[in-house]
Amino acid sequence: RVAVCTERAAGSLEGGAVWKKAEEGSGGCWLVPDCVEDSRDDAELLHGSTSYLSMLHDAERNRAYDRGLRAAAPGAKLLLDLGAGTGILSMLACRAPASSCRAVACEAYGACAALAERVVAKNGLTDRVRVVNKVASDLEVGVDLPERADLCVFELFDSQLLGESILPILRDAQARLLAPNAIMVPRSVGIRAVVVECVALASADLPEIRGAPWPMMLSELGLFGDDTAIRPLTEVWQAAGIDFSDLPSLGPNVATASPRAIASGTAHAVAWWWELDMGGGTSHSSWTPKGTSNGSAAARHHWRPCLSFVAPRGVEAGSTLQISAVHDDDAVWFAWHDPGSTTVPPRWVEGVTTIPPERERLLLAASAAFAGSLGRAAATLADASSGQKHEVLVLPAEDGLLLPALASALSAPGVSGTTAVIPSRTGRRLMEKGRLPGDLKLLAGASSVQFQPAPSVLVVEPFSPAAVLPWELALDCRRRVDAVKKMLADDVLVLPSAVRFQAVLVECSSAWLARQPLPDDICGLDLSEANASLLPRRSMPLECHLCELPWRPLSAPTEVLRLGLREAGPAWRGSCELLATAAGDCHAVVVWAEFELGTGLTPGWLSTGPPPPGGAPNGWSQAMQLVDVPFSVSVGEPGAEVHLDFSVAGAVRLAVAPSDAQGGSPPKRPREA
Repeated sequence: RVAVCTERAAGSLEGGAVWKKAEEGSGGCWLVPDCVEDSRDDAELLHGSTSYLSMLHDAERNRAYDRGLRAAAPGAKLLLDLGAGTGILSMLACRAPASSCRAVACEAYGACAALAERVVAKNGLTDRVRVVNKVASDLEVGVDLPERADLCVFELFDSQLLGESILPILRDAQARLLAPNAIMVPRSVGIRAVVVECVALASADLPEIRGAPWPMMLSELGLFGDDTAIRPLTEVWQAAGIDFSDLPSLGPNVATASPRAIASGTAHAVAWWWELDMGGGTSHSSWTPKGTSNGSAAARHHWRPCLSFVAPRGVEAGSTLQISAVHDDDAVWFAWHDPGSTTVPPRWVEGVTTIPPERERLLLAASAAFAGSLGRAAATLADASSGQKHEVLVLPAEDGLLLPALASALSAPGVSGTTAVIPSRTGRRLMEKGRLPGDLKLLAGASSVQFQPAPSVLVVEPFSPAAVLPWELALDCRRRVDAVKKMLADDVLVLPSAVRFQAVLVECSSAWLARQPLPDDICGLDLSEANASLLPRRSMPLECHLCELPWRPLSAPTEVLRLGLREAGPAWRGSCELLATAAGDCHAVVVWAEFELGTGLTPGWLSTGPPPPGGAPNGWSQAMQLVDVPFSVSVGEPGAEVHLDFSVAGAVRLAVAPSDAQGGSPPKRPREA
């Protein structure tokens, strides 16, 4: 992996035992992984990605592979398992007492390979399954495999299908490691697609990132439902397919289709998902039907359908569209078909020299409630100051996306001048595009600047790409205020002036189930040995986009802690009791931040909370703290006590305990983060 970032970002990352600076150039700083031996143990190394644990909890996925291997394994002598993980697929193929099949389980990650050896031993299959800690391209027949394998199993798929390099890996394996007629499990994959209208998400479309599919739980956003943020405009069609025994060529492969429009509207994107043919009449899909807040299935964080934006186009019901699905070894993308062109639709726009923002950030920048509220609030308060003129200092996010809206809103009678602190390259780009007023002053850095007069209004945009949890966002704003406080007037007005943390009880069984210990019977195998390496020793708050989960609020949002952005102190502590407003089973408490703009203003708060259940994403993520054991709540009764502590050093403790009234049982001991 290589990353390119700004000089400032490089300084913050370098020395963190993860990245080190390699070189500098006009495009920024190039960083490469710092290959320092990590002293953390397996548990800390393996539990970082919750998607791996949820994948093992995916009962449909496990059963599909089990059935596919049962159909393929009779008569097989040697199985090659590419990307073995815990070794579950190798064990499924070799566990039958009458089976003559043996397996070589290839796992490149050392800690995971060691775990696979323990799991295989726990199931008594060490004589049949051999774990090899190598990348697949380093395997050799006669060294790692006794002969070419006649059966190959793999689960190297991400939501975007090809992002884990499955095609190059299989192409190499077929050339060197597999017998000519080796059976593949899965046998093939097909891509199902539908053209959709998604007005609420259209602001997340940029031509330069259309080649990057956007994974999201489309069923939870209402696709194919009655009340929907994503509306299908065509029938579903088979967009493309790949036979894993007869791999496609290296170059881009194009399949053009003519789906029929079933509704009129504006086509913004193609929603798509993949379906595996496992063999023996079994299939498995990355599509997940809409769930219920108290269902019995674990959330599928590992595989989600995708949204691929295309150039917006009007569609009439009954018409026939022409659209191409394209894939190479790395990705899948879509484009409108041009009958007069013989070229392959490109994945990327040529000539892009800047790193585009994340799609969630684009949603935020397009939000009317967010983009102009800060500036309007500052201008309103400045105008109300008895005829006094104010010098305004603005601290936008480094990408500058909201600076035009902030500057426009601050063109008010009570404002004598506005200065923004923004990286020089970002400021120049915005000026060249004519997106900033000519009287706006720009500073690349404000640490040594002396204002005359001193700014009496400070506007801070509460956003940082590195701050995903609500307390991280609040601390980032506070640090930015501290960095410029010496140049501000003594009676400076800071907006936002404070941040409050809101907590709500939620019923969300799928999120809770996805992070529980693995059982000792998954398709007849015991994977409990993996729990010590997959589960964190402490329950930590999780970043989540609640809108992509089936959930239901059980209480009203309640303030658990408030922090003034100019408030001194190295640590803060707060608590609240949540009163149940709906009956149900509580699986977690969800916390988000709300930034205070001022009394009498509309809106008075900028919220990072979730949209209502079934609503479209708003770009913000929330913090979810799972409970140890779900508990029932009744309407009108105290539901739970919530405690939140955090410090400027980054230490966080979020604890949840059922109230005494629940079920007549004493409160369970909170789990600390």
